[in-house]
Amino acid sequence: MKTSEENVKKERKPHGAIFWLIWTLVVGSIFGLCVGAVATFEEEYHGYESKNYFRKQMINSQLRAYSVYALSDYQDDFRQKELDQTNFRYAIYTTDGEETVDLTDRRTYLVCTLSDQQLENALDLYSYSATIGEYSQIDYDIETFWRSYGYIRSHVSSYDYYNYRAENGGSSEAQEPEGTDYYVLAAVADTPNLTNGDLIAQTLKAVDIIYDLRFVPVVIGVITGVLFFL
Repeated sequence: MKTSEENVKKERKPHGAIFWLIWTLVVGSIFGLCVGAVATFEEEYHGYESKNYFRKQMINSQLRAYSVYALSDYQDDFRQKELDQTNFRYAIYTTDGEETVDLTDRRTYLVCTLSDQQLENALDLYSYSATIGEYSQIDYDIETFWRSYGYIRSHVSSYDYYNYRAENGGSSEAQEPEGTDYYVLAAVADTPNLTNGDLIAQTLKAVDIIYDLRFVPVVIGVITGVLFFL
């Protein structure tokens, strides 16, 4: 027969110092990542101001990506046929001086898909500009809203750059890039189609969810911290 002593449950051995060190590092890392994610969100998008402001910032990111995409076809029709199938509306013009341009006149633009109402409020639209020439670098991603981007880097040829430095005593100051100055006014379609899957449709469908769930990482971090002390 088993003695009563044999029926007594053995006490669990206390965890060693190494276990608690690893546990502290893991919990601390999770908590730090969660809080850092929220802090980055708030700093980049100023989400604390309002949901409308956050939505505008998110949409502007997509308008920039599409603006660069349009300008990448500056030698043809600025991707008009393709972009007509999206919720992106835009107008592109060039000028020697912005003060001489009538932004409400369609004849000002090389291409214009903005509505009449949007043209009337042209000064309130998102704007993007870039100098594009032979040595410009154009890059973009318009596949998914959460990783979309667009930028244009304007350069001069290496030959002209070194001549410029030689003529200016080896100065490393930026030289005016070669090319044509393009200006883009951009907006969301007056009646967005949320079913076509473009960047703007993706953003409009996701932005409210993202904003409302922005503090979830903090909650996860707090729960993790509480579990640490249990």
